[in-house]
Amino acid sequence: MKLLNLDQVAKKTNKSIVIKGVQHTVMPLSVGAFVKKTQEAEEYVKAGEKDPIREINMILDLLAECVPSASRLDIESLSLEQLQQMADYIRKDDVDGAEDVEGNV
Repeated sequence: MKLLNLDQVAKKTNKSIVIKGVQHTVMPLSVGAFVKKTQEAEEYVKAGEKDPIREINMILDLLAECVPSASRLDIESLSLEQLQQMADYIRKDDVDGAEDVEGNV
């Protein structure tokens, strides 16, 4: 018999970010959260809305989902440049300012 233990596979990450001196692990987005966020975005686009505040809140919600140990207030306290760097870093493996630290390959 073969066994694939998805509990061991799930949520492995080698990324973290530091906000206000506290290191937070970046977690992969669950399928359920991905579907929910995609549906919200599709509904927004279909409605033809142009609401920058709602768009930013959707981004903040997504980032908070990926970095659950960071408070929403801490994420909101970031500058727009920091927020963009955070989003890019979560999506990609490398961004300017990201550095390898001991224990990571």
